Amino acid sequence: MLVITGMHRSGTTFLGSLLHQTRRYAYLHEPFNKTYGIDGVKDWYPYVRLRCPTGNYARLLTFLHEGDIYYKVPAVKDRNPLKYFARKVVKSRGNIDLIKYRTVLRERQLLVKDPFLSLSAGNLVTRYHDVKVVYVVRHPAAVYESLMRMGWGFDLQALMQQVPLMEDYSNLLEFDCIPQMGLPEVVARLWKILYAIINDQSREIGRNVHIIRHEDLCIKTLEEVERLFEFLGMKIDNLVYNFIKKYMYADKIRAEGLSLHDFSRNSRRMAYSWKRKVKPEYEEIISIAGDVLSLYGYQ
Repeated sequence: MLVITGMHRSGTTFLGSLLHQTRRYAYLHEPFNKTYGIDGVKDWYPYVRLRCPTGNYARLLTFLHEGDIYYKVPAVKDRNPLKYFARKVVKSRGNIDLIKYRTVLRERQLLVKDPFLSLSAGNLVTRYHDVKVVYVVRHPAAVYESLMRMGWGFDLQALMQQVPLMEDYSNLLEFDCIPQMGLPEVVARLWKILYAIINDQSREIGRNVHIIRHEDLCIKTLEEVERLFEFLGMKIDNLVYNFIKKYMYADKIRAEGLSLHDFSRNSRRMAYSWKRKVKPEYEEIISIAGDVLSLYGYQ
């Protein structure tokens, strides 16, 4: 099993799509997404300790590794009868992926693309020798720009409801005046929490973990892809080369409007496109995330 994870809007979908070109993997989309993932996921970014895990999420990770999972029926707001029926039957993209895996792609390895496994994928590596994890890191200012474009926020208060997470990382999770936080501070603090824990867990695991910066993937594409494929024990083929050529050397720099995923962009210019603007929010984000930023080589 291969898990691609990292904070949402950091490039996990692109990397998962690139690896899917190899035809080595059966792709599974966001099983730990609270909205439309598998039954039993009640939190965004559920936390599972590396050693001696307990509770429902540890059990769900076992089921995920065994492929014995079931996607929930998401809340259906559309009153169109056909769309309502389709949602009830199909459930979600992830459920379609699961059906494909169980029926025609069973011989392939499972590739799980899910940003919300950021705080629990490490547990899979410690328990199962056939699991590898790739963590994708993107500068928090770029993540902020993407979230602002989509109009998305995040409830930091919800993280504090996870007892094991609070017990292990209260120093990162004790905030004042959460309701008064603007989006820049929320993004910076969430980024700092996730990547501080990812750094801790990666250092402790010491094997079967690969960290890739979104910016390096954009600027040094072939070099970074070669490093990734070496980690996975694979060779780059023409399908992967063609995917890179098509989706990373286009003219656009930024996605347009509310487009969730738009791969056809000029990756070199996109990597640090946020630096072309001068915004006070960036200084706030960098100030908050500063000590963890340095762990990943950001200046």
